[in-house]
Amino acid sequence: MKDLYTFDYTINMALETYQTVRNAYAAFFDELKIPYLVANADSGTMGGNLSHEYHFVSQRGEDHVCSCAKCNYVANEELAEKAAHTPSKLMDTLEGIRMWTGISKDRNTLIHVYVPQVKVETRDETIDESAIGHINIHALKSVYPDLDTSIEKNPLHLLKTNSSNGTFQIVRIFDYRVSPNLEETHRRDVANRGEINDITTHPTTGKPLDLTRIQTGDPCPICENGTLTVQRAVEVGHTFHLGARYSEPMNATVALPTQNASGSMAPSGQVAMQMGCHGIGVSRLIGAIASLLSDNRGLNWPRVVSPFECVIIPSCGTEEDAVGVYDTLQGVSRTDVDIDAILDDRPIKDLGWKLHDADLIGYPVILILGRAWKKDRRVEVQCRRLHVKEDVKIDKLREVVMSILEKL
Repeated sequence: MKDLYTFDYTINMALETYQTVRNAYAAFFDELKIPYLVANADSGTMGGNLSHEYHFVSQRGEDHVCSCAKCNYVANEELAEKAAHTPSKLMDTLEGIRMWTGISKDRNTLIHVYVPQVKVETRDETIDESAIGHINIHALKSVYPDLDTSIEKNPLHLLKTNSSNGTFQIVRIFDYRVSPNLEETHRRDVANRGEINDITTHPTTGKPLDLTRIQTGDPCPICENGTLTVQRAVEVGHTFHLGARYSEPMNATVALPTQNASGSMAPSGQVAMQMGCHGIGVSRLIGAIASLLSDNRGLNWPRVVSPFECVIIPSCGTEEDAVGVYDTLQGVSRTDVDIDAILDDRPIKDLGWKLHDADLIGYPVILILGRAWKKDRRVEVQCRRLHVKEDVKIDKLREVVMSILEKL
């Protein structure tokens, strides 16, 4: 990890620092020239009420990020919302309703969750789509934090019943489209098993509950006509504004400097430090880039990641010429940017083997002194990512290579 912890006197100063870090992270990810998403995120156990995640879209990612094509709304599935509509009629029969059963962490309460039966896009092969796959588990946890999400199937055998009468607590949680007045026979059946407590609105906000998972095509909660797209993504960075979550309990205070009558700065009392926590997963980032850009021939590093920007591969008999090509790539004046090149001068005569090895390593640009060089002094320039393969005269080589690298 590349970790950064920040400490400020006031909330406003901490928020300015937070934005400075976000700007730096954006500049960093922009240099990679790989599309990325910055998502509003749930701070989770880290704490605080402001955080952002940085994601590469990848089918191998473990997160789901929801974004709108018409506005700048981007959020992790844990925090994402969708626009709700007022149903013309609440569903009051079991037909068309899916019920999922869970259990509380203390094993004393059975939780029944009722949602409309909708088509669910399969996102994770480990999830049983016939049950919890319909439920937005993050929204459910917000409503009932004591839910044990580690138990997904058949929790009844874990339930602790009242020793005197064999009953137990039952909590029923209803999506806003489902009526709590379900079929009387079903309600009686549930009531006979324990004491019922119904939840139909969010206990904190009072809003109706939307408990179904967000799907591609759901309406955006911000703009009027936008729709959401759900994409798998791999998280490569995260920023947290922690505030005084840790400093106040630990009595981590600092003297607040103020200007006195004489104009000098002097301490004027102790305040809890406003903290921030930020990080980029360096090893995860490298793995994600390798996974995203590799193909069946090998790796494909971006310019700023690759250990060398290009490799020069001579064919048999052009070894001395390759040194001159290397020199051509260097800047002429002090203001010129040198091209970071490496010369493959290994004593291996097989040109094909060296080309294959260069593809595996993933150099952004490959320069070959082959048939075109021997015929009319042209260097073959290859770039797999940009689908470039052309023969270039030596006097234009530096210009062509620089133009390719600027796109990588």
